[in-house]
Amino acid sequence: MTIHASKGLEFPIVFLIDANGVGIDDKVKSKGISVDKRFGILTRTPLNNDYFSQYHSAPIVSIYNYITKKKSIAELKRLLYVGVTRAENSLFVTASIKRNKDGELNPSKGSFLHLLKEGLSIDDFSGTFNIEGTVNFMLEENEKFIRSKRNISISIHVINQIDAPKTEEVDQETHEQNDLVVSTQTIHDLIKNEIISATKIAVFNQCPFKYYLIYELGYSALHSKISSDNSFVDYSKEDSDELSANVKGSIIHKLLEEETPLDLIKNRASDLMKSFDERSSSEENDKTINSIYESVKNYYSSEIYGRIKGYENFRNEFEIYTKLNDYFIYGILDKVIFDGENILIFDYKTDSLQKFTAEEKLENYKPQLKFYALLISKLLRNVKQITCSLIFIEDPGKVPSFKVYPDQLKEFEKDLERIVYSMRNGIFKTRTSHCKSCYFSDSKNECVVKH
Repeated sequence: MTIHASKGLEFPIVFLIDANGVGIDDKVKSKGISVDKRFGILTRTPLNNDYFSQYHSAPIVSIYNYITKKKSIAELKRLLYVGVTRAENSLFVTASIKRNKDGELNPSKGSFLHLLKEGLSIDDFSGTFNIEGTVNFMLEENEKFIRSKRNISISIHVINQIDAPKTEEVDQETHEQNDLVVSTQTIHDLIKNEIISATKIAVFNQCPFKYYLIYELGYSALHSKISSDNSFVDYSKEDSDELSANVKGSIIHKLLEEETPLDLIKNRASDLMKSFDERSSSEENDKTINSIYESVKNYYSSEIYGRIKGYENFRNEFEIYTKLNDYFIYGILDKVIFDGENILIFDYKTDSLQKFTAEEKLENYKPQLKFYALLISKLLRNVKQITCSLIFIEDPGKVPSFKVYPDQLKEFEKDLERIVYSMRNGIFKTRTSHCKSCYFSDSKNECVVKH
């Protein structure tokens, strides 16, 4: 495993190998050319067109080399920090190094071993030396974090030579050779500590095989055309021919997150439009911006918006994650209102209600909303009631909702366990009831993948 891949992980024992190795030097070399976006084209050149003499650097090349060296050292220090802090109990640092003519062990500059030698003031790599000091900790106690100090003492043992183990000689004449047994059983990865998002759970509840196509096989390009971060149900067949339903929905969500005043909606929507890679005419962009303005204006003048504005304790785009068993659950809630022991969750939807009613869509979104409620219940232990609601920006007069209580979420947590088990063990059954609204279905409402 590389050090980069180990970020965020911990292991009882860690081996940091080849600590005397050095990386590639990025400085400008003779007869070499480097291109930098700030400094331009950099190279070392001969003076007076004498190509057989020594090549010289312009002052700007020396500046570039100095900055590059500083960056390389800083990155090396960050990597070393990540590497040594992955160890829970024991850390082994190994290196191959030769003594110089004076018998000293001098690590290569630009190596982990050189950083350790300089940082720990090691004169000679031999014997044992100790590191002592006081370390500040943040400890969790009674669901609160408290500061604590602890005196530590760490002994570092240096081993200069490892003797190879002796091998026993085998008498080939008397040794009996057993029949070779080859195991053909599948070796499975032990999956843990993965992040399970509301998106994944929502898609899996729609159809496990659809989840398999998107997240296991990577067929997300088609799905992304009609699904955004804030919409998990496929109602693509009723989309309009505007610039992009996804772009419009994403911009509306951003405007509501920022609580953009109505008189600034068009300018802000225009700025946000530039961040999307949409090749559309100016006329189409203006049409989308006007549509966004009318949608937000309609919502701002609604009764539900006036009621929500009356609350003072709330969060927009509330990002939460917590650990369940050996995995993490994660979600971003459009709006959460904290009303004492009661919590109100609002999820904005830019779906049209022409084909499906608000209550019908609520049934499809219930797993996602229950997922959010579970996250809140894990974060706030004193919650007694959570109300989950959908707000359809195109028709804010219809706000379908349901109440859920902590005891009810225990059953949902069990369902979540079963879903994660199926994900990990490759159990992806087709749910034909979803085919009529799935992007992966044909004109006959049958899955395009025959299996």
